[in-house]
Amino acid sequence: MFGEKFQRKYALTDQGVRNTKKGTFWTVIVNLVVMGGVSILYLVMSGFMGALTEGSPLPGSAIVLGLLVLFALLSFVTHLQQYKATYGLVYNEVKTTRLSLAERLRKLPLGYFGKRDLADLTETIMGDVNRMEHVWSHVLGYLYGAYISTAIIAVCLLVYDWRLAIACLWGVPVAFGLLFGSRKIAARNAERTKKLLSGCQMVFRKH
Repeated sequence: MFGEKFQRKYALTDQGVRNTKKGTFWTVIVNLVVMGGVSILYLVMSGFMGALTEGSPLPGSAIVLGLLVLFALLSFVTHLQQYKATYGLVYNEVKTTRLSLAERLRKLPLGYFGKRDLADLTETIMGDVNRMEHVWSHVLGYLYGAYISTAIIAVCLLVYDWRLAIACLWGVPVAFGLLFGSRKIAARNAERTKKLLSGCQMVFRKH
């Protein structure tokens, strides 16, 4: 999943790949903790339904309160770790990338810059770095974490009750189908927007 092809595709260093793995891991943990919080709601609702239909005793308030406190603590800790792994580590990666680019540009001959618009060159490079920073911090860890956590939750639900699994997860294939099916449309729209912005920048420079 995180091999050489993945590394080249997203222009990651070895440290960047390790950061992505950490972000993915903590995203999986966060998603599982959130599902644990939803399970508390299911437990309470099941207790109420049992009391109404079978006369079973209601679940103890101390147990429910203890589970809620545990959920709040786990949620805080895991979200904090996820934030550090998906944002904090990425900023160090971006700093390294920018310094590497600056060092490479410094070694280029002066004639290279004389044939090019320095403002356009700088804007292009920094724009590409900013886009990659967004992908590293906002997309990779969350996306691959969602894949893994969804698979884990699906397996658990299938073991528990296949009908409940279908009822809860029927929308997942639809969502993934829309996600992957709309990639070409999104790419065309992004390219169209990029050309439009480039045209607007040229007009502004002329004036």
